[in-house]
Order: sequence, then C-alpha cells, then structure tokens
Amino acid sequence: MRKELDDLAEECGELAQFATEEHGKAVYIYKTEGEDAVQTASSVGNRAHLHCLSLGKAMLARMDESRVEAIVDEHGLPAFTDATITTRPELFDELEAIRERGYAFDREERIEGLRCVAAPITMNDEVMGAISISGPASRFSGPLYEDELPNLVTRSANVIEINAQFS
Repeated sequence: MRKELDDLAEECGELAQFATEEHGKAVYIYKTEGEDAVQTASSVGNRAHLHCLSLGKAMLARMDESRVEAIVDEHGLPAFTDATITTRPELFDELEAIRERGYAFDREERIEGLRCVAAPITMNDEVMGAISISGPASRFSGPLYEDELPNLVTRSANVIEINAQFS
C-alpha cells in the first residue's frame, strides 16, 4: 500500500493519504507528499469526522445504511465550512452518488481552499479504508479534478486491493 501511495503522490505531485474508520471517525494511517504537495493539518494518527472528508465519504458509501446512521447519531454532522454536508438527506444523496461513481470528492468541506478525491479500499465487500489525493482548489478544478485525479486514485485503489489479495 505504501509503495502505491508513494507512486501516486509522485505521479500527481500532490498529497496522498490512507485512512481507515475506527469508532465512527477517520484515522489517518499513512501520508506521503509529491513535489507540489500542500501542507495540511492531518497527520498519522489524527482522527476526523467522516462526513466532511473525501476519505470518509468514500468509506461511508461502502457501509450499511444502519452503520452510517449509527455514526451520524454518535458524531453528528458538524459544519466546518459553508460547503460541509450537515443534513442526513444531503449526506445520503452524496453517498449514493459516490457509490455510482466509485469515488468521492471533498469540495472544500473540511478546509476552505482544499479539495480532495478519494476511493475506497475493499476486501471481500468490506471497506478497509480509503486513499485520497489532496490539493489546493486553485489547482484542483476542471477536467483535472473531475476526471484525471479520480482516474488516478481509483486505479491506485484497485492496485492496492489486488495486491492485498495476494499478500
């Protein structure tokens, strides 16, 4: 997993991260930086709400609805920026769109000026975590943000899933 994330960060020049879910929050497990990576507040071991991160939403989209409901009941949907999803209907609509696309966006929902794209990592239909690419909104826009980065992150997620099956 680390090598694939290192390669992803190098290829896109941005910040790449892996997180898993524990007790209803995202826990950052690995972080690696490409040459143009921005600095973020996340660091290995940090915990964050799931609903405002592309990593978190990618994981939530692969969970049973009852699990998502339990997480929202426990942690709520607090706003971090004007773009943060703060209602259950909005969250469940977003999770459905993520399931259809296969990847999640963070459109400045946790930090103004920071956008991210994430894809879930699954094994035997169970979500193990998610990987993401993060960068400034000034660079993460248009076809790069909407098409190219999602292709990179989903490709890397697929490689990690395949490698995990044979390790």
